[in-house]
Amino acid sequence: MLIKLHNLLLCASAALPLVCILESPGSEPEQISIDQVAYNSVGYLPGAPKIITIQAEAPKLRFSLVERGSDNVVLQGDCLGPEVDPDTSLRVFIADCSAIRTPGYYELRFEGSPTTKSIRVSPTAYDNAFCDVCHAMHLWRCGTTVSLKRGDDNFGHAACHLNDGELSLSGVPGEHKDGVGGWHDAGDFNKYTLNAAFTVGVMLDAWEQFGDRLRPLVLEIPESNNNTPDYLDEIRWELEWILKMQAEDGSVFHKLSTQKFSKFMMPNEEKVTRYFSPAGTAATASFVAVLAKASRSFKSYDPVFAKTCLEAAVRSFAFLQQHPEEITPDLSAFKTGAYKSRDSGYRLWAAAEMWRSTGRREYLTDVETRIAALVQESQLSGGLVKANWQWSTPENLGLLAYLRSNLPGSDSRLQKLVKQQALFTADHLVRTAKDHCYGRTLGNDYHWGCNGSVALSAMNLMVAYELAEDERYKNGTLDVLNYLFGRNVYGRSFVTGLGADPPRFPHDCQCTADGIERPIPGYLVGGGWPKATDWEDSNTNYKTNEIAINWNGALVYAMAGFLSGEEETLDEGKSP
Repeated sequence: MLIKLHNLLLCASAALPLVCILESPGSEPEQISIDQVAYNSVGYLPGAPKIITIQAEAPKLRFSLVERGSDNVVLQGDCLGPEVDPDTSLRVFIADCSAIRTPGYYELRFEGSPTTKSIRVSPTAYDNAFCDVCHAMHLWRCGTTVSLKRGDDNFGHAACHLNDGELSLSGVPGEHKDGVGGWHDAGDFNKYTLNAAFTVGVMLDAWEQFGDRLRPLVLEIPESNNNTPDYLDEIRWELEWILKMQAEDGSVFHKLSTQKFSKFMMPNEEKVTRYFSPAGTAATASFVAVLAKASRSFKSYDPVFAKTCLEAAVRSFAFLQQHPEEITPDLSAFKTGAYKSRDSGYRLWAAAEMWRSTGRREYLTDVETRIAALVQESQLSGGLVKANWQWSTPENLGLLAYLRSNLPGSDSRLQKLVKQQALFTADHLVRTAKDHCYGRTLGNDYHWGCNGSVALSAMNLMVAYELAEDERYKNGTLDVLNYLFGRNVYGRSFVTGLGADPPRFPHDCQCTADGIERPIPGYLVGGGWPKATDWEDSNTNYKTNEIAINWNGALVYAMAGFLSGEEETLDEGKSP
């Protein structure tokens, strides 16, 4: 395959003399039509691979990299190709600019074409973009006023949904329960326990692995002057709402929602009644998992809050033990998001996090029994640790939590098996990205919200890197970011406000209704499905252009390991 040979190109191009190609007297260079240059338009880290995909109708293609503002050629060579990209049936070439490690801006040029692209190389390439993604999470806050100024634009909304919510649809007529707070879930303003817990769980995994890079982060949030890192403060806003979803018996309400989706409007303009749905065991297990996890993360900063989280988790775990059968909530009164999932994956994750937070044998027995059963099931379904997963398939969160527990007493053979399976899946993701014309870790698998699943594959890869310290896994995670920030079949960033030609019309009530010409920066859109070429940048296309907290949470994780760790970003500028 062409893509497998890109390392050979690096060696060959580095060996070429750094001189311009001169045409023979009187000859005219052949004009080449380049349709698209697909690359990470946010930027590259100095030591990272820099592989670029070019759509062009030509028998061959030659590139050069020039220092911006001069004609100083620092790298040149022949592109690999052409090859027909299976996702688009178009001819593509590959240019490898990995030899460039000096920070700065460069122009990518092609012999015989006027097309140029600006390439950024910086050790802080992701710092500003990461802050925008976190700010986007902040602007999802419900139940309070939020604001963010970017240039001449003031993003935000007034306090909203201060009457959450009614219990009459959960079996308690006429009763009201405090459900104010949390984040809006997606393009709508509703709040769903499973997706909230899943999102926070992924973001807390980032904290556990990359806390040294996240701790200095200064965000523009009201809590910035307290003694807790801003990153955890933003997560706490969602956690405090999740705590409110617990019923008196320890069960957890599945969602808090209007009965049907609203039209495009600002969140503070939505005045219809919002209801707690009935409780279910999947929501209850997700509640247990994320609060047990939170108790570890907040223990050093607010031990009282950490204790509250763990006590709530213990109480709801007891409910799960009393109800080993799956309880599926009746959502027939609602036409909003169902977020239906089997409870088995969430029960596994819950037991794993309780084991990590308490070290108690009963939780270890529970999680190992569930993993052993999953091993038997996976022999029929094609693998224990999944490469392609999302909120509805949370088993990976439990498996990786168990694998990273580092507590005495676990079954060494089971630990070894899970580790082998985790590395096997990471190897698969690396190979898939190298064989794909755009470095996509999930290959040609496209589904609703597939960009979020691409981002989640970063967790498989970075946990594998933690286990094996193999640079292939770290570079595979960079493939994830390259794809999402522009090395894709559109040659566009999939994140609003970031990189080249980002989405302008996400399916989001607030971005559509706020009267601001550009959308809030930092939201990852769902991406094309059922084919790569089916993405449409339209606010009416919820199937491919909606935004959601779980996709953004996965993007937060994917970027976190590549932050500079500096409290202030002293950079040569934002992405070109």
